[in-house]
Amino acid sequence: MQAHGENVRRVTERGIGMAKHSTTRRAGALIVALVVLGATAQSVGAAAPSNDAHYSWDDQFTYDDCGLVVEGVGHGSGLFRDVADKHGDGTPLLFDNYSWEFISTNPANGKWFREYGQGLLRDFRITNVEGTVHTFLSRETGRPYTLVDMNGNKLFFDRGRLLTTFKVDTKGDTDTSNDEFIQGSFELLADNGDHPFWHFDGEWCDIVNDLLG
Repeated sequence: MQAHGENVRRVTERGIGMAKHSTTRRAGALIVALVVLGATAQSVGAAAPSNDAHYSWDDQFTYDDCGLVVEGVGHGSGLFRDVADKHGDGTPLLFDNYSWEFISTNPANGKWFREYGQGLLRDFRITNVEGTVHTFLSRETGRPYTLVDMNGNKLFFDRGRLLTTFKVDTKGDTDTSNDEFIQGSFELLADNGDHPFWHFDGEWCDIVNDLLG
């Protein structure tokens, strides 16, 4: 499962709103915020401040962790928002309406596969536990992850609604960059739909070698 987890980390760290693990969800949401600020710096200008921002990104990567060289390109876009929780200490509720795509290729033989997704990820409740530690309730809807081989066969197709909870030490401020995830607090509360990739417990390298080897 470690290699698979690393792939999920790789994907979410590029600003995608997948909530496979809440640690990467918070980190990914922060990176999305940074992407948003960069993408909208020129368009905002002298306009009134807003916490809504459209963003887009392009990326490329190379890795050889699975015993062969994999080259990939990706792009994504969406609408990011953070809203202060009116019943808490102002800690932002994160909102990300996103779409993304990665295509991974083995340059040695030309084989490839495609990963893509679209959905709405949002926090909808924050409850104080004690001090600056809060419990978050978050839900993701849509089709967050699909993996298709070069022949058009869908190996994974996640769709529906996921409800998750986790604890974060917000440090008592609205700065998400210093949020500290409480290890062991993540829990999947409900899975309404079908999410085979979410529940996948195999090795990511097995998929890579099967499709690109």
